[in-house]
Amino acid sequence: MSDRGTLSRAAVALAGLLALAGCDWVSDAFQTCRYLKVDLENRANSGEAIHIAVDEEAFGEFNLVPWLSSRRVERCLERGETERFRAGMGPDTFFVVHCPVSRTEEQFEASVARVVWDRGELRCENW
Repeated sequence: MSDRGTLSRAAVALAGLLALAGCDWVSDAFQTCRYLKVDLENRANSGEAIHIAVDEEAFGEFNLVPWLSSRRVERCLERGETERFRAGMGPDTFFVVHCPVSRTEEQFEASVARVVWDRGELRCENW
């Protein structure tokens, strides 16, 4: 039997095992980012709830943050990336902030970044 035939069968077998394991496992195995916990906080003095959303989220009940409350999201990021967040009421976005990641991926597990709505602005803290 030739080495080429053995290698071909091994490649097919490996592909089959990866397919059985599922796409999520394959994507996780090759993932280079790490998950950073981010608290989206409403510290405004208005007493009103406000939508604080990750860029791709539509405004809805799940991202409506009551006054003096927060919600936590996890984002798969790497050092040097920038994550965009929006604040708004109803369907309208009225503030956008870009948070640059300056922490190393090893520091992600021990820290929580914040995106804070306060005094009419959205700001990044602990990034």
